Amino acid sequence: MDSIQTVQKSTDIQAKGDILELQQQLQQLDTIYEPPTLHHFVDGMYCREAIVLAGSMLIGATHKKACINLLTEGTIVVSNGTEDIILKAPQTFIGNKGKQKVGYALTDVVWVNVFRTDALSIDEAEQELFEEEIYKAKD
Repeated sequence: MDSIQTVQKSTDIQAKGDILELQQQLQQLDTIYEPPTLHHFVDGMYCREAIVLAGSMLIGATHKKACINLLTEGTIVVSNGTEDIILKAPQTFIGNKGKQKVGYALTDVVWVNVFRTDALSIDEAEQELFEEEIYKAKD
């Protein structure tokens, strides 16, 4: 089996609106899962490492800048609203700016984003790199 597999493709979906609607529905639930996230800063780079439990649904932030994504462990279904794909670790790929994705972890997953930034704090980095809809990480 390939490490990337297309599951569904549709051009009829209003991707951004559908993702925002899903986000609003999930926020109505009593329990909201925020995966443990490690934050690393070094030499003009910011790395977010999320540890996601199997069975968890995630809504990613819309990125203001491109980044490097690394799926270092696990299997996850990812949708951008028009296409669903299954990703199996290990994977390294570019995340384009302006895109928002939804993920469903089929197994425990470790997902890493690496950004170029001069930010020195989590709040500074999030303000520079993500659109407003992202939750604020806790230091």
